[in-house]
Amino acid sequence: MKEHVQRLDNYTALNELTVSEFSTLPSCDTTGCAEHHTPLSTPTKINDNVYQTLPKSTSLKRKDNDSAFVSPPNRKLSKNQNTQPNTEQNFRLNLSNKFSALEINESEIDPVEGTSTGTIAKNVNTVNSNKKPATNTAINKSADLTKNLPPPIMLKITLDFREQMKVINNFMPNLRSKMTGEYFKLYCDTHDQYHELLTFLKKIQYQFYSIKLKSERPIKVVIKGLPKKAKPEDIHNDLIDLGFTVDRVSQLTGKITNQLLPVFLVSLPRNMTNATIFKLDKLSYLNVTVEGYDSKGVTQCYKCQQFNHTASNCHIKPKCLKCGEPHQTTECKIDKVETRYCVNCKAYGHMANYSKCPLYPKPRKGATIKSNYTSIVNSLVRPNVSFAQATAQQE
Repeated sequence: MKEHVQRLDNYTALNELTVSEFSTLPSCDTTGCAEHHTPLSTPTKINDNVYQTLPKSTSLKRKDNDSAFVSPPNRKLSKNQNTQPNTEQNFRLNLSNKFSALEINESEIDPVEGTSTGTIAKNVNTVNSNKKPATNTAINKSADLTKNLPPPIMLKITLDFREQMKVINNFMPNLRSKMTGEYFKLYCDTHDQYHELLTFLKKIQYQFYSIKLKSERPIKVVIKGLPKKAKPEDIHNDLIDLGFTVDRVSQLTGKITNQLLPVFLVSLPRNMTNATIFKLDKLSYLNVTVEGYDSKGVTQCYKCQQFNHTASNCHIKPKCLKCGEPHQTTECKIDKVETRYCVNCKAYGHMANYSKCPLYPKPRKGATIKSNYTSIVNSLVRPNVSFAQATAQQE
């Protein structure tokens, strides 16, 4: 009995030893093995004991007290490990001093406590030596800003235009010209040349029209607050009593109703005294409002019946608005026009001031800027510099 028990114990111990040795062997890697019954679709399982040196748990975290480095798990690593970050772009700093171009006068520097005068002078010389000299482009740009060319003079093209331009170029060789429609645009470089050319063209009696310089244009304002029964003569005299120089006072009428409106248009010469009319708040013993005249629409000359200029600056042969003959409309002997004729499009049925004429220009789109006290003063103080140019110089 004892021998049987001893044999059974030996067999059990041998079996346990065999099982333990068998467990150390790797699993069968043959797909579909008949002995080990490995399925066809099941991948081979790797024994964990082969990689005993690697930690089995991926939940380990690095602690401050631990000196050993723990590799992060694969799921926390970047997929593209070969890409190296560009550290130069992330750590590129601008170390230039934007105040180094400022001019510092050595005589204007006050001594600072704890700083010697020699040290300050040395710093000033260093700043001035680092400053770059002004380029020719900047100088030319500032010179162009101070140069405001006068408006062109429109010379009417005739059959002998070659002879015309020869005479004009002999008088002013540096004159620039450009053709536009039925006219030559004559450009001058200075305002003095502009006036000289005007005088010369009037002397040789060429057909042309000009545009007044902005500094020579009259001040046009509208006065509101007076009754429509007020007389323009009385308003004219009241403005003269207040010290203004008045050219003309007229009462406006409605375009649709053709009735007089309680609005009066005043034209004054452009000077500093007349510019103060925008500050006028009382006239003819009544409180009034003065605003800049907003001339909407198209400017038409009632001498030659063409557009974009006025009769006061026109030196073209006149044409009648009624009959189209070469005389002023006020001198026409026809009282009532039976057959209307347009001198611009050479067609019957309408006159030259008809807004639906094919040659009648359309008004420009965009908001118009009314004249005010500031714009009038700037045109007198700085007649050759526009507001945009003045602001560009300050920058």
